[in-house]
Amino acid sequence: AECDLKVTSSCTVQECATEYGMQCFDPGMCDEGTFRLVDGDIEQEGRVEVCYYGVWGAICDADWNEIDAYVLCRQLGYDGGLAPVAYNESRFQDGIYPIVWSLIDCQGWEKNIMDCTRKDYLRFSTCSRFNTAGVLCAEDCVDGDVRLVNGDKDSEGTVEVCYAGLWGLVDQGGWDDDDASVVCWQLGYSTADATAVYNSQYGRPNKTIHLVNVNCQGTEVRIEECTKTAISLIEGKTIYKNHSVAGVDCHPEPPTPPSCTTMSVPKSGSECDNGMIQLQNGGSNREGRLVYCHNGLWTPFCYLDERAATVACKQLGFNAYTWGAIITTGEFGSLQNYSLLQNISCSDTASETTLGDCDVYEADCLPLCPGTNIGLRCFDPGVCSDGTIRLADGLIEQEGRVEVCIDGVWGTVCDDGWDKTDAHVAC
Repeated sequence: AECDLKVTSSCTVQECATEYGMQCFDPGMCDEGTFRLVDGDIEQEGRVEVCYYGVWGAICDADWNEIDAYVLCRQLGYDGGLAPVAYNESRFQDGIYPIVWSLIDCQGWEKNIMDCTRKDYLRFSTCSRFNTAGVLCAEDCVDGDVRLVNGDKDSEGTVEVCYAGLWGLVDQGGWDDDDASVVCWQLGYSTADATAVYNSQYGRPNKTIHLVNVNCQGTEVRIEECTKTAISLIEGKTIYKNHSVAGVDCHPEPPTPPSCTTMSVPKSGSECDNGMIQLQNGGSNREGRLVYCHNGLWTPFCYLDERAATVACKQLGFNAYTWGAIITTGEFGSLQNYSLLQNISCSDTASETTLGDCDVYEADCLPLCPGTNIGLRCFDPGVCSDGTIRLADGLIEQEGRVEVCIDGVWGTVCDDGWDKTDAHVAC
């Protein structure tokens, strides 16, 4: 009643071609400024929705283009080298929520689409429900690459293959151990016990199927060298939408245990409380020879993996940043040339706060580690700015070991795959 009401001068009843309805929403259903993709056939695509004043809203496709889509996809974590696809005319339906943005104009440098110019709700002319914006985002992968997802360990899972800038799946039709062995070889695992896994045992991610009828001989080094049929995106996400997908268990060989001895040594005592750890013989409280109290005796480590190192740093109070550098050079000296522990195995670094929470294995044959008791170095964050790089320990300033700042701590880069192109970008 407080708005302007327009009436016709005629007293005749006007015919209404379309009766309009409306739906109202309460705020609080989402976090302000967050985005999501909805109603796509696969997780990399969908209608773009933004949380606006606590309510999900769609975006009008007026002026919506690849640059806008690029900024959005990058914000959602899709850093692919290929351009995304910007869709118009409600490609992914119109949804039930209001259209809250229109006339978005990104330049491409923005890290958040909120930084782009736009017109907000009630500040643009009416946008039809048939004109909502959508997108298909590209991922950061190289055609022919493979990976395993959803497994309990890195060496098993559903097979994903990269094609046209998207991670996708492999149909299980014809899938066998020869195909599995090629995937394992490509990923750097032994092929001796590679096993094909069927019926989407590790789960079926909401992604398109890229490959069907894969037929490897077992001698290929990459799955792209095998006989196969690559299908289109539209076929993969529609015709094959409900097909079971291939999985792999590579059965990696466990680390070679250290040599051992059956000599008679004390196996219990009272010099410490079980489960305690220390860093000994280091230059500060953040580094040294790692020892563990087992049955009341301090014992060094002959073997230590990254997960156990992470938990050890956490137990020592380095909670903000828990990665540990394992030192195998013997620079912190040797407590003794054997360990009372065969190994300590940690499986969930999020919940395990001490090495005592992990599985502790002992053996009658005590591991030998003369002169190479394992050392550990823990770190506090804040020594550098995330994403910066530097060259260290070179003879001249233009050369050196590449170090990158992650979570406020300097770290090195593994040389697997490192080549001139990577070096060029670093320089």
